[in-house]
This record gives sequence, structure tokens and C-alpha cells, in this order.
Amino acid sequence: MTPRERRDRWQRWAGRASAGWHATALCLLALGVAAASASAWHLQPVAAGVLFGVPFFCLVLLLLRRLRLGWRTILIILGGLCIYLVYFGYTQYPERNHDGPSQLEYIRFVAQKLALPPAAQCFVCHHPPLYYALGALAYRFFLGSRLVEPTRGLQLLSLGLHLVLVVFAVLIFRRLTRRRAVVDLATAIVVFWPYSIINSVRVHNDILVGTLLVAGLWALVRWQQDRRGRDLWLACAFAALAALTKSNGYVLAATIVILLLARLAAGPDRLGLVKKALPPLAALGLVLGLQLGLRQASAEEGVVPRVLGTASKVSAREFVGNEPYNYLYFDLDSFLKEPFILSRREGSGRQYFWNHLLKSSLFATHNEAADPETSYRLNARIAGVMAFLQLAMLAYLGAGLFALKKSRLRRYGLPALFASLLLVSILAFRILIPAPHHTDFRFVYPLVVPLSLAYALAVDRFRRRKLVLHYVGYALALPFLLLSVAYFLPKYELWMRWLSPQVVARPLASRERLVPAHTAWDAKGNLTIEDEQIVRLAVSPARDVTRLDVSLDANDRYLVSLYGAGGARRVELGPGAGPGLARYRRVLSPPVASVTAVTVRPVAGDRRYALGHLRLEDE
Repeated sequence: MTPRERRDRWQRWAGRASAGWHATALCLLALGVAAASASAWHLQPVAAGVLFGVPFFCLVLLLLRRLRLGWRTILIILGGLCIYLVYFGYTQYPERNHDGPSQLEYIRFVAQKLALPPAAQCFVCHHPPLYYALGALAYRFFLGSRLVEPTRGLQLLSLGLHLVLVVFAVLIFRRLTRRRAVVDLATAIVVFWPYSIINSVRVHNDILVGTLLVAGLWALVRWQQDRRGRDLWLACAFAALAALTKSNGYVLAATIVILLLARLAAGPDRLGLVKKALPPLAALGLVLGLQLGLRQASAEEGVVPRVLGTASKVSAREFVGNEPYNYLYFDLDSFLKEPFILSRREGSGRQYFWNHLLKSSLFATHNEAADPETSYRLNARIAGVMAFLQLAMLAYLGAGLFALKKSRLRRYGLPALFASLLLVSILAFRILIPAPHHTDFRFVYPLVVPLSLAYALAVDRFRRRKLVLHYVGYALALPFLLLSVAYFLPKYELWMRWLSPQVVARPLASRERLVPAHTAWDAKGNLTIEDEQIVRLAVSPARDVTRLDVSLDANDRYLVSLYGAGGARRVELGPGAGPGLARYRRVLSPPVASVTAVTVRPVAGDRRYALGHLRLEDE
């Protein structure tokens, strides 16, 4: 290339870069104007959405183009951003986030007092401080700017971190394969995986540690391919930051060490590798040592309390089986029949490691009852179909890996090692402390990245061998992702408009045991009711009724109907005095003769309904 050609090429590149920077600056200016307008005036939601949304989407588009991503990949990411924002629109920070209030308490403490709280201050105050320091900065910014409520601002921070995670995942895919179809399918699985949507706006340190783990994997892949020392430094930096966020950050440090040991065992220039690797490893070891040494441990000293904090103090009453059977057996029946995993109730598969891990990878772990906002009957059916498709996709993935050439398997050894260590970490966590929620997928969410790539590679392998299984891979993945989007779209009101209520039939004798007032609404033994359900209690033999004695969730309204010889007598109850259940006693005048059935239907409330007891009395 002549000097003139080099000069012309430089000028063309500078011109394109200049145009890109100008467009980026324009988007940032538009966002600044939108922020100033939102702070000065109270904007309607639609106006605020347009004012912020247009420049924000343009800015994301420009940044993705600067990374030289393909248009299909960019459209997938922007489509994911759309569903994330829709989900954000109806999700507050405590929803599907069982320790969200404790996370907020930690952040507020740091934001208000500019200091770390004592470990006993809140449920999660034993965690390392990095996420909470970052959250405190965001909290103070949104509190001062009044753009949105500080809690909503923290959710937007999570959204930004999740987008960074997605971008690093795509960069990993692009490093490991040049086939655009593989990159696009793997990206779509990561972006639209159901837990990705839940994770996108959760106020939790999981989002930061997941982003740092994926970023560290990207740096390691770069180092493995290019052998540039700065990439190893970068990987160690991400590992240190991950460990300063949460204990599962140690997985990345372990990945680095094992990779270096493998290179030492196989490489010819061992001395050169030691000289290059020792400084970043020493820096990482120093950070990890200081973090463990200075971390606030519980009163009981030891490695486990310092690494796991109060997670090591779970009451034995919460434990489930911890025998080999619980780790080797997979309960297919409950996996397909029960749409959600319940950590404190039998029947949903909580006793089995693989049941809990796979089911929680879809819609997270629920405690006593499924979340009413997203788990109504239509979504329960969607979840059931997705559970079947998930198992089919795993079987397809296994077949694809079996068909992959060993030489190509070695190429993907690093993400396979990373995935294996994540699985080993959560398995060890469950064995050490066999509480069901310690198998929740959120602890190992970055597993989505290597498994998505593996699935896309399996599809590509069958395509290159011209097998019909290539189409089967898409036939499983695409409906799964479309159902994931459908699950989180707000459609409850439309569904209820065309719904015929579901009748839950029980004998009256099953509800006659007295439940005291103020008992927790979801206490064991209560009958939880969805607002698309009617509970029908059969009375046999028929009896005359003069008094009704019933306990119902206090903050809701119910319609109780008694069906007798003269037709139905309806009694509207609630709301009453809370918390928990309220007990209602009503005299029926005139009495209802020959009652054969009683129905209880929620009319209004918080969509968390429960029936404690129901007694029919006759003088």
C-alpha cells in the first residue's frame, strides 16, 4: 500500500468515525434535554417514554454498530430491550425478588451514611460492597435529579448492566465462531431466555456479578486466542471485581488458575508464561486475600462463614434431602405437571437438585405460592409447554455435543470449563447447605452464555452434515423464545375478560378446622385462591344454615354464596382488619334451608387470596 493509499484510507476511516461520534453526541444531548425536562416538569408516561426512548434506542444502536455487530444481531438485542422495558413497566423492585427490600436497605444505608452497614443490619448486609456502592451512587443521583423514583432508577441501573452482559456474550460468540447464524441464534437464546427478562430489572447484586463474570470470560477468550498480556490483566481485574461483588465471583478466579495450569502443562515456553502470568495472578490473589480477611464474618469464625456469610446460617428446618438420590434422580412427572418451583412446599420438585435448577432457570424460585402477577392460568399453561421444550432442547444439545468433532470440542474448552465450574459451585453449595433456594439458577445465571453457544453450535453441526435435525433445533428454540416473550407480555386483563372461572372442588369437611384470625395468609393448610378461580365446597348431607363462620385474607373482598332449596344466598365479606386472615361471623336471616354447596370467589384485592376455614352452623 502506497503512502497516498494509506492516507486516503485513514481519511475515510476518520470521516466515518467523526460521523459516528457526532451522532453519539447528538443522542447524548437529546438525553440530557429529556432529563432536564423530566426534572423540571411532571411528564406523562407516554411523553416521557418517547422523549427518553428515541434517543436511548438510537444511542444503543450506534454503540452496537461501533462494535461491528451484524444487523440481525442488533435487531435481536433491540427486540430484547423492548421486552425488558415492557417488563420494567409493570414490575416494581420487590416483585420476583424475594430479598429485594434487604438489597434496598443495604443500598440506602451506604447512600445515606457513606459507610458499610454491620452484618446484622439486614439480611444481605454480609455481602461484599461493590454492587451496593454502585447502587448508592445511582440512588443518590436519581434522588437528586428526580428523573424517576430512586427504586426505579436502581432497576434502570440493572437494565444497563444486563445490556452490558448481553454485549459481552455476543463478543464471546463472535470470538469463538465466524458463522453469523450461530451468533444470532445464541444471542437470541441469551436475550429472550425467561430468566434473562426477570434478571434485567432485578435490584440485586446478582446482576453485577453476572456481568463481571461474562466480561471476564470474554477477556480470557481473547487471551487464549491472542496471548496478549493486557487481556490476562483484564480477566484478573474482572475476577477481582466479581469477588468484591459476591462469592460466586470466585468461579472466574478458579477458571483463570485452571487455564494457566493447563497451559503450563502443555506449553513449550513455561518460563515465559510464568513471567507474564505471575504479576496479574499475584494482584488477583492479593485482592482476594484482603477481601476475605476484611470481610465482615458472623460470630462463628471460619472459611465458610467468611465466604458465604449468613447463607451458612440457614436453619436446618429449611433443609431438604441431602442423599445421592436427591442429586441423581430427576422427577419428570412433577417437572412437566408443576409449572413453577416452590421452595417450601412439596410436590413441585424441590427435593431434587436438577428439578430445582432447571425449573428455576425459567421463572426463578417461589417460596410458598407462585407470583400472582405472572402465574395465572394462561401463563401456567405456557410455563408447562416451555418446561417440555426445555427438556427437548437439552436432549438436542446432548445429541449435538455427541456429534461434534473432538478437535472442535477442544476449541470450546474454555467456556466448557467455565460452565463446569459454575455447575460444580452450585452443586457444592447445595451439598454444603441443603436448603432448596440454594439451587436457584440466579447463582449461576452466566451458564446461559456457554449453553446458548453450545446449542447454536449443535444446530450448525447438523446443518453442515445436511441432517433434518438442523430444522428440529430451530423448531424447538424459536417457539420456546416466542413463548418466553408471550409469558411476560402484560395480557392479564385481556385473559380475564374472556375467561370462564376455574372451579376448585373440595369437601366442606376439609375446611372446617378453625384457623385463628391474623394467621399468615399463605400459612400451611390455608387454601390459596387465584382470582380466576371459584372454590366450591360440597355439603353432604344437606343442612340448614343460620350462621356463617369463615376466615379470609383480610385485605381482600370476597363473595360467599350458599346454595340451598330456595336458590343462592350471597354474602359479601371484606376487607377486614389485618394482617393475615380476618375472621367473619354472619347471622343469616332468614336461614338458608338445605344447603348443598358453598362457593367462595375473590372479588377485589391484591391478587393474593386465601381461605382459612369455613363453618356452617345451625341452632
